[in-house]
Amino acid sequence: MRCFHCQAQLTRQDVCLKCGTDVRLYKKIIYSSNHLYNLGLEKANQRDLTGAKNYLRQCLQLYKEHIQARNLLGLIYYELGTPAEAVREWVLSENFQMEDNPASEYLHRIEKDMSSISGSVKRYNQALIYLKLNSRDLALIQMKQLMGRSYQILRARQLMALLYMQDGYFNRAQKLLRQCNKTDRGDPTTRRYMKALEERRAVGKDSSIRQAVVDAVETPPEGDVIIPQNSREYGSYFMYVLYIMIGLILGAGLIYYIVVPTVRVQEQEKNRAALESYEGSISSLQGQIVDYSADLDRLREQISILEDENNRDEVSEDVFSYEELLPVLVAYINNDVETIIEEIALLDPDVDDELYQSIYQRLRNDYQDNMGNRSFYRGTEYADTGDYQRALRMFELSCQINGADARILYYIGLSHEVSGDISQGAYYYQYGIVHFPDDPWTQNSAARLNSLLSIHSDLTVPEIAEGDALEGLTAEMPGPLPESSGNDVIE
Repeated sequence: MRCFHCQAQLTRQDVCLKCGTDVRLYKKIIYSSNHLYNLGLEKANQRDLTGAKNYLRQCLQLYKEHIQARNLLGLIYYELGTPAEAVREWVLSENFQMEDNPASEYLHRIEKDMSSISGSVKRYNQALIYLKLNSRDLALIQMKQLMGRSYQILRARQLMALLYMQDGYFNRAQKLLRQCNKTDRGDPTTRRYMKALEERRAVGKDSSIRQAVVDAVETPPEGDVIIPQNSREYGSYFMYVLYIMIGLILGAGLIYYIVVPTVRVQEQEKNRAALESYEGSISSLQGQIVDYSADLDRLREQISILEDENNRDEVSEDVFSYEELLPVLVAYINNDVETIIEEIALLDPDVDDELYQSIYQRLRNDYQDNMGNRSFYRGTEYADTGDYQRALRMFELSCQINGADARILYYIGLSHEVSGDISQGAYYYQYGIVHFPDDPWTQNSAARLNSLLSIHSDLTVPEIAEGDALEGLTAEMPGPLPESSGNDVIE
């Protein structure tokens, strides 16, 4: 144990022998933190992950730089199916101790499995959205696909068990709950579901239809027994037509439950490929942000040199011209798309300075080439977290910068639909269907529109003709960027 003041090695004395600091309370805190970590480790070995998580949180409240506790808490979060919390703990652990830290290996492994983890989380979130929209069948399809993936989410298995219990499949629900109990013996939700399952089974056993039938056969009622006659005529034309209709209905059901999910999986794969391409563009943009940060450091150094000179008026004028770039560069570092769009329109293109013009040209080119895609990618991040209001803002900005296409119209309509504005969602779905009939994303818009019409009987399809202007965008865009002053900059 080292002194918190001078980092000297502590002895059994109550003071630090090097700096003389009183370390009695500090030692009590460290000992209490280690005790809580040992309790959490014991709970984790017993597969009581909920109890271990509570002990480890208390441990980190006492001593936030406890590396072993933070790494173990990240493993527990990963096992329970919350990878974002696990990554946060491991990143903090790596910042506290850069060398010989297992957190680095954990982060490297989770980066390799990111596609599987992201697919599981997206299917679980999509199933929740379907349940909120009363689309139980679609939610069950998503959950069944999730059960077959390599990365499992504890809450997803609990939700699947609950759906099985509601449908009367008690054996399947019991099997899933046993798996959840093996993962975490102390989870209160699993215990509550298992208790409810036992109660439902007890009620069903006492009042089963089979037992009532047995009792009726063993003790027949007194009186005449009427034997019903067989009223079906297998040779009639009506029965032939009825059999044909039943066959058609069964065929349509097979198509809906077998072919449609396959098509949806293919569409999800296409979406995933598009998202990976966006991530590649984002990584390149992050490289540009690093260059902007270096330019920002150069500007600050130049400002400090100018402040030491005698002519304060000229210095203040140069500093002002450079300070105009700071809000835009800070917004790029923070990946704040809305602030970037607002601040870049306020820059002065006529400043006679070579470094200023170089940065201005790079910002201007990035705005024209990448801001639409950046806004769209930002919108998908908000949509993944369930913040569809901010996602709608980003999708509208992307539509106004890059122009309308079938994909962005689908996402704008979906954001309106999930936010509760059903009529606006139907408008954007119909607009994409009319203006982009051959685009593959139009099939997604048509499927969502048909789903809305089947759920909301009072909803009408808006009348849109080819060539009609797109209406209803609420995002306000800044004015166009001013033209450059003409100083050619070679990058």
